[in-house]
Amino acid sequence: MPVFKACGQVINSPDDLKNIPESLWPDVADALRNFLLSLKVDKPAHLASSLTATEITVAVHAVLNSPQDRIAFDVGHQAYAHKVLTGRAERMEELRTINGPSGFLWPEESPHDILVTGHSSTSLSVIAGMAYADMLAGKKDIRYAVVIGDGALTAGVAYEALNTIGQYQLPVTIILNDNDYSIDPTMGAVHLKGGYESLMKAMHIGYRKNINGHDVPMLCEAIRSCAAQPMMLHCHTRREILSESKPAKKGTFTHTVNNYLFEKMTEDESVVLVTPAMISGAGWGALKRAFPTRVIDVGIAEQNAVAFCAGLIKSGMKPVCHLYSSFFQRALDQFIHDIALEGLPVTFLIDRVGLVGEDGPTHHGLYDLNVLLSIPGVRIFFPTTAERTPVALAKAMSETHISVVRYPRDGVMGNQHVHQISNNDNVMVYYGAQGRKAEEVKHRLSEKNIGLDVYAFEDSAEIVALTQALTSYKNVIFLEEGFASFGLCEWVLSNMLKGGLNLPNVLRVGLPHEIIKHGSLKDIELYYGINSHSVVNKISSFVGNSASKCN
Repeated sequence: MPVFKACGQVINSPDDLKNIPESLWPDVADALRNFLLSLKVDKPAHLASSLTATEITVAVHAVLNSPQDRIAFDVGHQAYAHKVLTGRAERMEELRTINGPSGFLWPEESPHDILVTGHSSTSLSVIAGMAYADMLAGKKDIRYAVVIGDGALTAGVAYEALNTIGQYQLPVTIILNDNDYSIDPTMGAVHLKGGYESLMKAMHIGYRKNINGHDVPMLCEAIRSCAAQPMMLHCHTRREILSESKPAKKGTFTHTVNNYLFEKMTEDESVVLVTPAMISGAGWGALKRAFPTRVIDVGIAEQNAVAFCAGLIKSGMKPVCHLYSSFFQRALDQFIHDIALEGLPVTFLIDRVGLVGEDGPTHHGLYDLNVLLSIPGVRIFFPTTAERTPVALAKAMSETHISVVRYPRDGVMGNQHVHQISNNDNVMVYYGAQGRKAEEVKHRLSEKNIGLDVYAFEDSAEIVALTQALTSYKNVIFLEEGFASFGLCEWVLSNMLKGGLNLPNVLRVGLPHEIIKHGSLKDIELYYGINSHSVVNKISSFVGNSASKCN
């Protein structure tokens, strides 16, 4: 396992760093950069963010005393160097695997990770709360520092936190890691128009500009200088480029959605796409180049994206709002308040639904479905394959009410559409990109002489047809895309009860209702018992003991 050495010493903690002469701290940063570059990582873009922040990380840990002092990195993929300096060098080769360290800050992993930072822009609020609590407790010898990227400062919650920090004069050191990028070039007037200094003045927060984010001595001096007051240190860094964004692969949901929107935007100049800082992440680059004014990047500002769409549609445009499932959480109020209450026919693309793999708990798309099913007037599409997605998109964009098209991450390819109804006693209902698993389960059960029909549910508007069909079966299995509880099954059963229909015996197959680990999709499915082999065993047992009503 790798060990991090610099200046002839093993560094396994911030104290080890402090034992090295200050004049050699720049050499430590160089060694740390080389160590990070030696790692085999599955996501070079995240490594690049950490490389950009290497000198800042060394300076922060050299000057401050973690974990007594509170240090955060926002977003957390800046924190690989932090993980190395806080005792996790030997585990970095296992980064983002199911038993390895998270790709973000994760408090269960280390006392030096004081908060979860898988989503951007929340760190300032959490740190402000810590500082306020310590102030009430009379603790005066604790320092607070947030290393935050310029992209993260486009989100509303960050500005709300700055307001609080300034109001109570909380002694938070805000280290702005400014390289003009998050995933894409940073948006917003504050960044593009050079408004940080005037913003800090308005917030009553000190501001120091023109700090070289790769100059360790300059960084250390700046961090030492602002112990007792709120202060922004505006550090300029060079963006590391370890990989270029690539267009979506043919045959993926992402590629299909891109092609369909290109056709619609070519035909109809009122169609616009709104996305929160996900031009590259979602493969919208070619579309942005073709329609530069109609593909709108609002920055890391999901709430703004959704409310912005309400305004667009009220003024005659046809907005399509793209959000990752895990980021949809941040825009829920606007979805309900600004869209659903008025029934505005905005089309939503909910991307990366279900398990996403190595990005883990902060990015798994497990929470949108149960929320969407609870909101009146929302039509939800669950296309089973990329090839069937244009049909869903066409219906969604012609809908007179809110419509949502859900689809998985870019790497999900080659799925099957399986819908086979005969005269079996057993039926499995699935939705989304689970057709291949459904087919495999059906085949393996047939080898056990267990007949299984398969029902592909792709449109929430077809709920009546589904509930009527289920009345003819003895046993119904719901193959959930997320949690076994609070998913499609409960919604379908409640509709059956509402319609006065008799309920069959029911088995729900899905994830346990807990925080789901990071790791490869294969490892996660094996760990939680939802791979094809495990599903077959569960159904076999269920069919053999189907006197019970619900499992």
